Amino acid sequence: MMANAPDASGIIWMVGMPCYGEHAPPGIAHVLAAAERAVIKDDYSRHRGYLNKPDYVFNIDACKATAHVAYRVLCTEFERPGRYAIRHAEQGAFMLVHRSQRTPQLVRTALKHSARGWHLDVADTANSGWNGVRGRHFATLDALKAALPPGMHEVTGASLHDLQTPL
Repeated sequence: MMANAPDASGIIWMVGMPCYGEHAPPGIAHVLAAAERAVIKDDYSRHRGYLNKPDYVFNIDACKATAHVAYRVLCTEFERPGRYAIRHAEQGAFMLVHRSQRTPQLVRTALKHSARGWHLDVADTANSGWNGVRGRHFATLDALKAALPPGMHEVTGASLHDLQTPL
C-alpha cells in the first residue's frame, strides 16, 4: 500500500515526519485554523512522538488528512523568510501567513474584503517593506499579492485557490 493515499476503506496511511510537538516551527499553532489545530492536537496526543519518526506509519480518517497535509506544508515550505500563503482563519475570515524576516516565527496577518477591495491589516511595527500594502485597498487579490514586499513568494500548496469574495 502506498503511504499518504486513501485505500478502499477511506483510511489514509501516513508516514511520520519530524515536525510535530517539540519539532514544530515556532508560531505554527497561530496560523492553523481552529479545526486544523484540533486535528493536529488530537492526533499528536494519540500518537505522541511517533508522528516525528519517518519510519512510523499510521492511519487517519480521510477527513483529517487535509489538516495534516496543510500542517506539513506549513512546517516544511516556510523554513525560509519571504514565503507566504493566503489561508482561512476562523469564522469565514482570511489571513496572510508568512515567515518573518526578523524571527523564525510564522506570522498571521488579517486579510479582509469589503466593497473597497482587499485590505491587509499590517501592524504599525512592521518594517518599511510593508509600506506598499499598509493602509491600502486592492481591487483584486492578485493586485495585493503584487504589492507585497520584494522577495515574497507564494507557497501555492498552502494557499487558497479560486478564492470567492465574501460579499
